[in-house]
Amino acid sequence: MTSRVSDDDISYQFFAAGTLAMRHEHPVPGSALASARLLDGCRHVFLDVGSNRGVHVRFLYEPSAYPLSKYVHRWRIFESHFGPKFPSDPTVCAVGFEPNPAHAERLRHLGMRLRALGKRAEWFLAAAGNASGGVTMWHRNADATDANS
Repeated sequence: MTSRVSDDDISYQFFAAGTLAMRHEHPVPGSALASARLLDGCRHVFLDVGSNRGVHVRFLYEPSAYPLSKYVHRWRIFESHFGPKFPSDPTVCAVGFEPNPAHAERLRHLGMRLRALGKRAEWFLAAAGNASGGVTMWHRNADATDANS
């Protein structure tokens, strides 16, 4: 049994066995996406929807870099879902979605660095939602003055 949802940029196919096959036409520039299924070989997948600068993926793969992270050290979110060896487990994969182009370059570099270390991390320059279509997203410039603040 499969169900399929598609739009212009992204196609997902969910299989009853719990695997997710993904093809994306517009990955972060410079990413290592191939025509093969992105998540082949992944037993666990961390979805970072609204990834921003990619810090939660770094919590997953580089927990020692964040000694004060409640996600890692206090709540043990990743350990409880992915097992005690999650940072080095090659079957733990991360997929992030971030529509803000201001973060694209940082996410591209982060993805390249993590993949060079053998991690399975990929980002898409896209918003995530439950329907196809467009959305207007606003970005507040921290340097701009706002009459409502």
